[in-house]
Amino acid sequence: MLLKLNFSRLLAYRSNFFYSLLVSLLWGGFSVITILTLTHRVKSFFGWTQYELIALTLGYNFFIGIFHGLFSRNFDEFSYHVDYGLLDSLLLKPLDAQFLISLQYIGYANFIRSGIAGVATYVFLTNYLNLTLTFGQILFFLTIIFVALIMIYSLWLAVSTLMIWSPRLSNLVDMMYSVSSLGRFPKELVLETPYTFFLVFFPLTLIISVPMKV
Repeated sequence: MLLKLNFSRLLAYRSNFFYSLLVSLLWGGFSVITILTLTHRVKSFFGWTQYELIALTLGYNFFIGIFHGLFSRNFDEFSYHVDYGLLDSLLLKPLDAQFLISLQYIGYANFIRSGIAGVATYVFLTNYLNLTLTFGQILFFLTIIFVALIMIYSLWLAVSTLMIWSPRLSNLVDMMYSVSSLGRFPKELVLETPYTFFLVFFPLTLIISVPMKV
């Protein structure tokens, strides 16, 4: 039912869909350009070669496209509901409140970005890194991606619930977009940072770098 409602909304606001798709693809393209610029004059970055970093970036776009498609718009709306006192209307509906808050809006544009990134990741790994991927390896990779989605969803949800007690903290959701972008960097980068920063943000760097290493 939610998928049908969201698809009807997509058909009603086609221009918004194409705009979201364009922005999503541009962000994905900029992330790859950033890696190409970073590795233009160096052969490796914290032990990662240029091709490995590109594969990491493509894997991140595959992962974050799924997450944004499912959850991020809903966390934006959650902050709006809390800030304007509309959360009670969701709690009174005959559906599980957490399910409704988490999956009320579906971003189809982000799924297209994720699909393109997924195909690009497979092609890049098999052609440029000369890897032979079996069905079992792909399934294992997708399983780790699923676990990573649970991890980052739990983090976003834990941070967002702070707004229930402090509604003026609605900009926490905006902060989480920046925090989530740490997943496109190698974990070795964070290991060089001060201990306090390392303790808080190191888990985020494992979300994508570990599946890509595996």
